[in-house]
Amino acid sequence: FVSYDEGFDPEAQSEVVLSRIIADLQNRQFKALECIIKVHVGPLQDPARKHVISTFDWRRILGWELEEHPLGRAIRVLR
Repeated sequence: FVSYDEGFDPEAQSEVVLSRIIADLQNRQFKALECIIKVHVGPLQDPARKHVISTFDWRRILGWELEEHPLGRAIRVLR
């Protein structure tokens, strides 16, 4: 079992990302939006099994953020 780091609050962190997406949705003339979310993950649960494919364990997430560089901005609204 791997738990979140003590300083990481997944609910608060997701609210930060979602609030930025919602702010860009204020324009109702959009067809879609695109963004890249960078996810930071912690160590494997069992280092001895590093080559074994298994279902992703969400408890390994240490944080996430909107990546700005590839698209030129964090969120791109498509009209």
